[in-house]
This record gives sequence, C-alpha cells and structure tokens, in this order.
Amino acid sequence: MAPAQEPQLFLTDQRAFGNLGPAPSTESQPQEEEYRDELGPLHPLLSLRYTAFQAYSDTSYLYDSNILLTFHKPVEDMVLDQVFGASYAPRVFDDLKTVVYYQHYIDRYDSNGAFDFDGDQAGVDLAYTLVKPAIPHHEEQTSSVWTLYGDGSYERLTSTPDDVRIFEMVDTRIGLRCDYHDVLPWWGGSVKHIAPFYGYQFDWRVSDPAVLTRADNTFFLGVSLDLMRNVYVQFLGQAQWQDYLNENRSDVTETLSASLIWRINKYASLNASALFANNNSSMNALSYRVISAGPNVTLQIRF
Repeated sequence: MAPAQEPQLFLTDQRAFGNLGPAPSTESQPQEEEYRDELGPLHPLLSLRYTAFQAYSDTSYLYDSNILLTFHKPVEDMVLDQVFGASYAPRVFDDLKTVVYYQHYIDRYDSNGAFDFDGDQAGVDLAYTLVKPAIPHHEEQTSSVWTLYGDGSYERLTSTPDDVRIFEMVDTRIGLRCDYHDVLPWWGGSVKHIAPFYGYQFDWRVSDPAVLTRADNTFFLGVSLDLMRNVYVQFLGQAQWQDYLNENRSDVTETLSASLIWRINKYASLNASALFANNNSSMNALSYRVISAGPNVTLQIRF
C-alpha cells in the first residue's frame, strides 16, 4: 500500500521546494535619499507593510515524467494541481513571525484518474530572527540575516475515485537559514538585487500508514535574483537524507529546481518552474528519477 501513496506524496513534498523557511526578499530596497537626512539613515522611521490575513489560490498545470516514481518503465502524465489557502499572522513580538494556515488541495491527472486525490493541511509556522545586520540595505556591503524557524502541521490525503483516506501525516520541523542581500552590477551601469541563501532543516514525519513514517535531514542552497522590475528568478538545490523509521529503508534525494516569477501586481503573479529529482533508495525498486515542469498562477487577497 505504501508505494501506491508516493505519487501523491511527491506532489505535496514538491510544494515545499523553494519554500524552506522564510523566503528571501527580492523586493527593491528603498534608495538612501528617500529616507536620509543630516543624521544619516533613520531606519526606525521606515514602516513595513503588515498583512494580518490573506486568502490565496495557486493553480499549476504540470508535466510529470514519472508519476509512479518507478525505476523501470516510468509513466508520464500531466497533472492539474490546485491549492486554496488562507493564513493569519498575529503580531506576537518583534523578530518573531507567526503564521497560522490552512490549505486544501485538488489534484487531477489527465490520463491516470485512479491516482486523483484531494488533500487538506493545517499548521503553524514560526520564524525568529537570530542575527540581523545593524544597518540593513547598505549597498556598499553585504547584509546577512540568520533565522531559526519551525513548523507543526497535520495533513490528510483522500483518494478521489472512491473517497478513501490514503494518507495522514503530522510533520514537525525545525531549521536554520542564512539570507544574504546584496547588489550586482548590471548592463548599462544599473544594479540588480541578489539574495543567496542556505541552511539546514530537520523533519520528523509521523505517518499513517506507519511504513511511511520517517526522519528527514535536508541541506539547501539557493539564490534569488531580480531580472527587472517585478520579475525575478530563483534557483534551489537540495540534498535530503530520508530515514524510514518502521522499515529497513533509507533514501538520499538530490533536487534541483528553477522558477521564473512575474509579479503582475500585489494580487497576482505568474510562475514558470522546472524541477529535477533523483532518489536513491536502499530498496532498489523504490529508486527513481523525475522531471516536473509547468506554469503556475497565484492569486492573493490581503487584508
């Protein structure tokens, strides 16, 4: 039964790629002349927009080269991945970001409807700034931010054809991430903002069926780069060691992904992404390679 759940689990895992911990900001930073006076930069006077509540929709239409995650004779298909979600971010205290969220998944395969599923996920994200530069956004030097983050979530997947629960999971994670913010010279004498990041994340995933319970150790390295106004690209590389706790199995997964994002306005964005994953399992039959690529539309309403 467990291997039959893994196509669905890969899609849910895939949503986390490129989103490990607090995302790096590639928004254009304010120019010094906008907030400088005779005393120099007055950063406490800068106000950041705060969003207490938001509702969102993510719609992806993806090509998947290996929906069954098999080593021999992989099956390819197109899948419609629809996510509806809402989040609430209460103010607790400075430097601690708290987000309570809920998501509903709808996933439909073009030619393999037997694998269609719906899903629900709810959880709490916490991110605490450990180290930040004393004078941020100075163009003559690189600034870095260290963030400790954690998450607790519950997820449930249901097979659509027969409305049967196929998977449940409680995921507890903790991670440490470092973000840099710098500028690069560009054509025509202009500058572009670049945001490299790297870190480590540990997941304890208690699952039903129990054979899928595992502990994950993930190291990641990535970068976001502004290409032009409201358009940026992100690259992410991951190495993950998965230790299945209720059977004699351990996997090592290498993942490379790239995304090109166009922020149309504060309510909508378009995204073209590609992902390659190579999984080496101690059980050879469960090793696989998979390529996933396609467009994505994100809509947000903020309050």
